[in-house]
Amino acid sequence: LHFGKPFSALLILGSAAFYALTLLKLGFVLSIGIMVFVSSLAHPAFKLRDALISAVFLTALTGALFVGGLGLIVPLWPTFL
Repeated sequence: LHFGKPFSALLILGSAAFYALTLLKLGFVLSIGIMVFVSSLAHPAFKLRDALISAVFLTALTGALFVGGLGLIVPLWPTFL
């Protein structure tokens, strides 16, 4: 499932914009996870299993670095829960 270079670029840029717009409402964990998953759709060799593994791993890594290591104050989970 590959959409072509222009659409792939839009997926990557759109996922970053989605993260920026939803960080405070959806929380760090969901925003990062969705961003990584959607941006992985841009790769021509997309596989669902690999995208989910990447989303979980990168969410944990960025959480440890930014929230744990740097002390960034952001909601980790959705504010509507």
